[in-house]
Amino acid sequence: MAFIRERDLPAGRRYLVAWRDEHGKERTKTFTSKKEARYFRNQLDNDRADGVHVPDYLGKSSTFSQVADAWLVSRSLRPSSLDRDESYLRSLIRPRIGHLPIGEVTTGKVRDLSGELIRTQYRQGHTYAPATVNKAVAIVREVVDYAIDDGLLPAPAAIGKVKGAPKVTGSADRQELLD
Repeated sequence: MAFIRERDLPAGRRYLVAWRDEHGKERTKTFTSKKEARYFRNQLDNDRADGVHVPDYLGKSSTFSQVADAWLVSRSLRPSSLDRDESYLRSLIRPRIGHLPIGEVTTGKVRDLSGELIRTQYRQGHTYAPATVNKAVAIVREVVDYAIDDGLLPAPAAIGKVKGAPKVTGSADRQELLD
């Protein structure tokens, strides 16, 4: 829980919001108005109550590609399934989001990926099938879930991060996303 301390300084009254991070270290931020301090404190308290507090270091230390490599190694699948997943990562996913820190792989990024795959022509006049796009999105979700399980992302904040990416079912959906 965060709290506000009032400080009388030579420059005037200041309001210090103090809270403890996940490691027990006290953090502070100073405001010139009590209203701003209350707003910030309420944001901190609400985020913690909702379980969406994300420590600064989480999700920034590993890229999507690094987590995907670890995810592939951890999989217990038939060789053909592993080859398929590796192929999707190599050809469809890594060129587009592989460089991002895993914490930046959000619903919006996955929607962008999905839309880009739908619009991409891999051969003259041919675009990726809906099943291909959906499998690529499913792999991204699995990699993010792996990051949560491995402690690279906090579970409450990451749940649903890649939820809501459009599921492509046919030409009507494809045309809607292209427009």
